[in-house]
Amino acid sequence: MKNRFCGFGKLIALALSVSLFACHDPSEIGMGLGTDGTLNAIYTDTVSVAYSTVLSDSAVNGNAVYLLAGNITDPVFGPVEAVAYFQPSLLPQFNSSGTILTGSDGTILYDTLSVSATAVPDSMNFRLYFDGSRIFGDTNAICKFRVHRLTSIMKTTPYNGDEKLAYDPQPLAEFEFNLPKMRNDSTGALIARFVSLPKSVAQEMINEAVAAKGNNATFISKFKGFAIVPDKNNKAVYGFATGVLDLSGYNSSVIPYWHAEGDTTSQYYVFNINGPRFTSMTFDRSKTALSSLSKTRNELPLTSAADRLYVQSGSGIGTKIDLSALRYLGKDMKVARAVLEFQLDPSTINTLYGKSYYVTLAEADNRNQQRRNSANQLTYLYNGTADNVMGSYFAFSDTSAYINIEITNYLQKQLFKGDLNKQLLLLPAAVNSTSGMAILSNDNLARLVFLKPRLLLYYNRYN
Repeated sequence: MKNRFCGFGKLIALALSVSLFACHDPSEIGMGLGTDGTLNAIYTDTVSVAYSTVLSDSAVNGNAVYLLAGNITDPVFGPVEAVAYFQPSLLPQFNSSGTILTGSDGTILYDTLSVSATAVPDSMNFRLYFDGSRIFGDTNAICKFRVHRLTSIMKTTPYNGDEKLAYDPQPLAEFEFNLPKMRNDSTGALIARFVSLPKSVAQEMINEAVAAKGNNATFISKFKGFAIVPDKNNKAVYGFATGVLDLSGYNSSVIPYWHAEGDTTSQYYVFNINGPRFTSMTFDRSKTALSSLSKTRNELPLTSAADRLYVQSGSGIGTKIDLSALRYLGKDMKVARAVLEFQLDPSTINTLYGKSYYVTLAEADNRNQQRRNSANQLTYLYNGTADNVMGSYFAFSDTSAYINIEITNYLQKQLFKGDLNKQLLLLPAAVNSTSGMAILSNDNLARLVFLKPRLLLYYNRYN
């Protein structure tokens, strides 16, 4: 096998100089990086690099920045239902500059709600806000939703996206809207939607908050949360922002209003929804190219899935890249540049369902799952190393149907270790604006569909 690859490289080095190099600037492919000034070019496709679509055991989206609610029928991935579950929590304490205050042990300090006299509830509003970054489907169609009360307290550990919680079948409130109704008539800016909830819930909420005396753990262990359940006939999914809570108001909240007995002055308190929360997602792939993909059969080769590769946030679907055949290239290879070139399937680009604009890489374990470290944390590739809790990211643009995934440093390190028997996962990513690194994104339904990729590998021999 090694001789075949070497011979192939020598034979095509000149032939590709026009057809291949004409598409790639020599300065971008490592020309002149070899010790003898020459460059052997090997182009490998799925004969040597195997590609497949895989499904993870779980898609954790608990405590995400967005909660999804709605129904869509994605023309590629099939019907999806999203139900939002959450428990309100006390508001953190802020200083004058808007920074959340913490105690000497580093824990967040919360407000203490005190009511000087018997509180008489006036009303209660559920304030829904979304920034427009998590919208999928026909946003002109009217969507209907119900707010239900959960029948038990939510756990504080993260939830998987396929979990479901029990709620009272009798809704507390019903509401409907479409995207135009969520915009200011004069400015077009997105505005919050207010939904009225019963006064009895407001009374319970106030009582529990007063009794908690600023201890948020106590409050969320006593007050049962809510579910936002979509109507089956909805044609869109909306992502409501829980927000990294600050004083800007760009987040959803629950607000009870009351007055003291014998007084007419109204008071209120803002409960954020940054407590326990997650989106339960139900996927029906029975009539899609991914119909046989399941947790018991979690891998579909490229040729078994309509010659396409798939990535979808929220579902656990990603693309696996098997690099193990590259070990036949030999240990005397010096990688000048290695690029995985992915092309979007143009027939699947649909503005109603959105594409993932960022992707990241991780090593796969022997079960096709994202590898974890000894602390059970998900790991990613960052600058060629594979044991980071955050990863490098690669960005799409609206003007290009291609994305190049640079794996040069990773291959160099694996060659040095003599271990090319590796599989990588290409996953949807969320970029951390502070660190400039990325993690797996599961709080949305953005997706990608690729045609058959190729690996562009440029290298030199040591001898």
